[in-house]
Amino acid sequence: SFEHYFATLGFSLFRIRRCKEGVRIEVSEGEFKKICNQETRKKIVAMGRRLGYQRITLDLAEYKSGSMDQFFHVS
Repeated sequence: SFEHYFATLGFSLFRIRRCKEGVRIEVSEGEFKKICNQETRKKIVAMGRRLGYQRITLDLAEYKSGSMDQFFHVS
């Protein structure tokens, strides 16, 4: 799954929201630098495309708990 792939990249607190057009990614404030790294970003986009997502976007408001959508916290 996309979530499992994120965990293998070292992300620990994130949410992937699926929508009609693709996915919107939320990461914690502390992981913004990591997700903006060019190599990491290319890996994420490539995996998203392999999974069939046409749009892969990053929510600049960062991860917020309390949503009804599923979130992932990896220890």
